[in-house]
Amino acid sequence: MITTLKILEEITTGYTIFEKDQVLTENQLNRVTDYLNDQTRLTRVNLLGVGVADGLEVSRSGDTVLLTKGLGITTDGDLLYYHQDLVFDRFIIYGNSYPRYTPFYVGGNVNGAMLPVYELILQGATDTRNSIFSLSNFTTETTGNLDDMVAILLMESYINDPDICTGTDCDNLGQNCINTPKLLLVGKTSINALLQPTIATPQQAYYQLSSIVADRPNLPLNLSSANELAQIYRTVCASIHTKLLTELAKIYPNCGAFLSDVFLVDPIADWTTRLITLQTTASADLIGQYYYDFLKDVVETYNEFWQLLFDDSTWCCPETSWFPKHLLLGNLVPGSNLAENRTGFYPSPIVSKTATALNHAKFLLRKLDALIKTFQVPTPTPSIPIRITPSLFADQPLEARAIPYYYLVNQANPLHQQWSYQRHQQGLDAFNYSYHASIYNAQGGAINPLISQIEQFNFLRIEGHLGQNLNTAFSAISASIKSHNLPFAVLKVSMSEFSQSSDMTFSNLLSQHPELEHSGGVLRGGTFILLADGNNDTIVADFMLPYCLTPQSGSGICTLALKPSDNLAKRLNSLADGQDAHICLQQGTYNLTAGLQLQNKGHLTITGSGQGTRIIASGIEAVIEFLNCRSVSMSNCYLENSINLGPGTTGFAKNTPDLKGILTFVNCPNVELEKLTLRCAHQVVRAASCITVRQDLAVLNTQVRIRHCDLEVGYQQI
Repeated sequence: MITTLKILEEITTGYTIFEKDQVLTENQLNRVTDYLNDQTRLTRVNLLGVGVADGLEVSRSGDTVLLTKGLGITTDGDLLYYHQDLVFDRFIIYGNSYPRYTPFYVGGNVNGAMLPVYELILQGATDTRNSIFSLSNFTTETTGNLDDMVAILLMESYINDPDICTGTDCDNLGQNCINTPKLLLVGKTSINALLQPTIATPQQAYYQLSSIVADRPNLPLNLSSANELAQIYRTVCASIHTKLLTELAKIYPNCGAFLSDVFLVDPIADWTTRLITLQTTASADLIGQYYYDFLKDVVETYNEFWQLLFDDSTWCCPETSWFPKHLLLGNLVPGSNLAENRTGFYPSPIVSKTATALNHAKFLLRKLDALIKTFQVPTPTPSIPIRITPSLFADQPLEARAIPYYYLVNQANPLHQQWSYQRHQQGLDAFNYSYHASIYNAQGGAINPLISQIEQFNFLRIEGHLGQNLNTAFSAISASIKSHNLPFAVLKVSMSEFSQSSDMTFSNLLSQHPELEHSGGVLRGGTFILLADGNNDTIVADFMLPYCLTPQSGSGICTLALKPSDNLAKRLNSLADGQDAHICLQQGTYNLTAGLQLQNKGHLTITGSGQGTRIIASGIEAVIEFLNCRSVSMSNCYLENSINLGPGTTGFAKNTPDLKGILTFVNCPNVELEKLTLRCAHQVVRAASCITVRQDLAVLNTQVRIRHCDLEVGYQQI
């Protein structure tokens, strides 16, 4: 019986150093070649990767099988390759008289029954073996169908020991190590775990896990009590809690093979115990929103971890026994899944393009563990300081935002060191913004964020107010707005219509502005809403609107708060020449029949409520013109125009310098546009643009910054 030679089953770790006049034995010489051979193979397997690297595509063409050029590496370090495309037209049964290869035998027993295996013979090649058949006779000569076959590229390796004695002498001829690549066929039903083992790569784990969708609290317009609000959050949190326990339990069984450096054992028991405890203790009314925020943080961290696993086939230190002498090349007649029965390529971490993604995923799993272990909302007391921390909104990754105040800072789980992968890689953990930044010796802008540059932040976290008196918290936040020139308004709201401290009731606010959300803070240019219970004016929740509401008390940042029913031209003309102004556009549709013009103003900031603020102009080239304004910043609006060229117009396209845009800026030194959607009408001739910026004064230099805007340019327009 000839057995298959597997080189890396026993690795040679040393060899003899030869000396002058030394008598050499065959063992000493063989150890040199064995050592070099092993090191070459180990380099391929552990530093390059294993599997089909490129090409080696198989297909059936009538009574022939085509194989494209390509290469691959087995887990025994064999380099299998063909430099040109090949055609095979004959076959022979590959029986047990050939070197016995474990995966070809039932149960891996080479002394037992062998699977039906067929060797393909190259077209035009001379082969003197008996019982060679044309592929046209495959069905009649076998029990299989060619369409149901899977191609296998085998490195047939064995040791051939010729007879020591011949007819003329008895010289020892030595043994020959034979390595011959062969293309074989086996039936689809014969593909077993030995031929196609399941490899625990990140990509394999990705398909075993699922994303988690966090539920959203739906506030009814007739909401009238703090208890009712708390119950809504409890219900939503219970649903998220259940989803988390289900998906978190799947992580280690599917990812444990590449997470041993993160967790030696499955952490699900600790996570489950902690999450159940938190669910019990977090049912208090005053911390329902923060518990909800925490669960969203865990969901977002898990989802980002899961997404990073996709398309990552990195395999560190492959098992040499998994496909030591073969590569599966796929079905002869492929189905919808082209990768079926085909060995993929599993790169080593050194050459993998996704190795960084895997390291990031491991970092996020440590972060998830820290989130669960450090979540704790301080007991609401008047002594807790209210702090405002610049951050980014939820459309940015969690690690790019400020660390919320409901996470404790401790040495066992230093969350600031596990919050941002990029900052951690750069050694900038102390630069993370946080309510608790002073505890971990923050550096840079995180030390005192409100006296640092905040232009890059579009969101402000506001924390520490829950459980405090409505007027006290309102005064503290208002004082911060004024002392630090912060771009948001604050509004006092109560559950009770009898409260003397609030600006309006929550039911009235909700009916007028159902789009309000709880986000743990407020968007730049928005309104932060403090909600009191109505009994003793204790704050029980907070919400925000993405635009400014000016409360009756006069607090707020809007110079003009406009609504669709206003005469916009008249209201805008009320601004004095040179005046700085913040113009807030409430949600709704503003229908214009004439363009708006702002001329000779100071620094202008115009904010809307995103797609909810729609400015629709009919028959107008320039919807809003800014002339000779010192600076203009506009964000969160939708603007659309239609252009009336008159009946029977055949006309000529306007010269580009004469075009006006939906937004037109003339002699405005600084223009900043963010999160706008501009839709320019179609026309048969060039008649308008989405944005026009020009300066007629040679002494002016205009700086324009456009970020996160969608420009829908009409036919023939620019």
